[in-house]
Amino acid sequence: MCLTTMGQIQTRSVQGCPVHLIATQIPGIDHKGVKPLKYVTSAGGVVFHGRRVLILKKMNGDWVLPKGKVEPKESPENAAAREVSEETGVTAQVLGYLDETGYRFRNIWSQQELIIKRVHWYAMIAMTTEIIPLEEEGFIDGQFVDISEIDNFLRYNDEREMVRKGKAVLGLEDSIEKD
Repeated sequence: MCLTTMGQIQTRSVQGCPVHLIATQIPGIDHKGVKPLKYVTSAGGVVFHGRRVLILKKMNGDWVLPKGKVEPKESPENAAAREVSEETGVTAQVLGYLDETGYRFRNIWSQQELIIKRVHWYAMIAMTTEIIPLEEEGFIDGQFVDISEIDNFLRYNDEREMVRKGKAVLGLEDSIEKD
């Protein structure tokens, strides 16, 4: 990872991609107690079973797609399949790459450390359908939801967009009769 400072802007190479950041010290802003930036690469799956998509319910009530961190020396594709299996108990076959999303948040468990997360998404087909949510990761429920209802469940717009892209990969249209 390379890091260079240009005045108040830092440029960091993350997996070969240049990322421009505001420097950690900006005049007039109190930075006490704020840790430096941390970069995390994750991967997840839009898992289809017919016209239904696998989702998980978090303890806070949000419904999300399964995803998690890419381990060292692991490909994002393999990480996506592993994370789907670990978080849901469902075995899935990867069909293809959908896209990348990104967001940032403050980790309340690590003294407000700013996390920049990049997520690689894959279209998948469920090979098994018994869902066992991983409680240790904060999941309390899981289900396959019909694609016509998915927008009523998923909390985040970027995940709804990944479902739309997955539908296109599978050639599914909302007007097709339900299973």
